[in-house]
Amino acid sequence: MEQIAKTSKLIKKILDILFWVAAAVGIIALIVAITMLIVGANGTLADELKISLTLGNYKLVLAESPTSKQWTALWSLLLVNILVFGSASCYALKILQRIFRPMSEGKPFDLSISASLKKLAYTALFFGLVRFGLECAAQAIVYDTFEIPLLFSSERVVSCSVSIVSDGSFIVFFIVLLLLSYIFKYGEGLQRLSDETL
Repeated sequence: MEQIAKTSKLIKKILDILFWVAAAVGIIALIVAITMLIVGANGTLADELKISLTLGNYKLVLAESPTSKQWTALWSLLLVNILVFGSASCYALKILQRIFRPMSEGKPFDLSISASLKKLAYTALFFGLVRFGLECAAQAIVYDTFEIPLLFSSERVVSCSVSIVSDGSFIVFFIVLLLLSYIFKYGEGLQRLSDETL
């Protein structure tokens, strides 16, 4: 039990540091994205840059500089990604801190742990679905913004389409975390019975 408490204290300290690092990096990235969105929309920086698109193993460098519409679309997409994944990371780290707090106090089967694990499971599922939605939106925005079909010779290419595939690993995380929450809930019940008999 003492080893669990000691290890949990160490993990909790690491999670505390990671939370503040994630928050700081998220805020800095947000500021950079907003600045680039504003600067690029004015056309000052966009004129000097070339856009490259990666299509599978192929990288295409476009001859033209990005238009303000393209610049705004790209940086807006990045801004949304930073907001969503920055907040998801901080929220997940906060839940993990709540899980390891009672463990660091020598209470591995505290009543709050199973609830926090269940919350973490649903958070993984929710943000996995959001990530898939953002992937779909990103592909659609890039396809429309850069007019992907026009990049290919019309004599040789009959059609151009986008296919979006998600790995679905977030569903596995959801199921594993949900099962862990039920295991800890069972352990909490056993701990309560043990405490009552003493």
